[in-house]
Amino acid sequence: MQPDDAHGSFSNHPVSSQDLHALVTEETRSILQKTIDSIGADEGSLWWYDQSDESLVVCINTGPMADELELKLSQTLDSGIVSMVFHSGEGVVANDVSSHPDHSKQIDLELSQCTQAMMVVPIYLWGDLRGVVSAVILNETGRFGLGHLKEMHDLSAMLSRYLEEDWKKKP
Repeated sequence: MQPDDAHGSFSNHPVSSQDLHALVTEETRSILQKTIDSIGADEGSLWWYDQSDESLVVCINTGPMADELELKLSQTLDSGIVSMVFHSGEGVVANDVSSHPDHSKQIDLELSQCTQAMMVVPIYLWGDLRGVVSAVILNETGRFGLGHLKEMHDLSAMLSRYLEEDWKKKP
């Protein structure tokens, strides 16, 4: 699939979560994993907006359950911090997530876990907001700082560049 215009806009041709997942290389996964490790998170995910079901779908996950989560775990657009960041385009650091007014317990319940801290930033491809990148800490003592938020924004920009380049190479 080629972009609609010289800037690579896909506004008329939605890129599905399956399309994006197929595009992801080991190098892209490695970039996500290294950043997640450097900020002290337990795992990270790239959530992609899938227009077909109006939700954010996990396309990449760095955790031990990646095979069970990728292309299977989704969040509706009307609840949760990942959806809030997708709508606002603003990054969020939430330590003590359970007390955050936009936190949805749906994912924690599905995965039988308790998220302590969460950081979410938007990801843009060809200038269009297409999803979010999240990092979570599951233990009770972990916290994120503002320096970590900058690292996540840098990660998002780097992932965007890699995905855009990989998309250009796609037949």
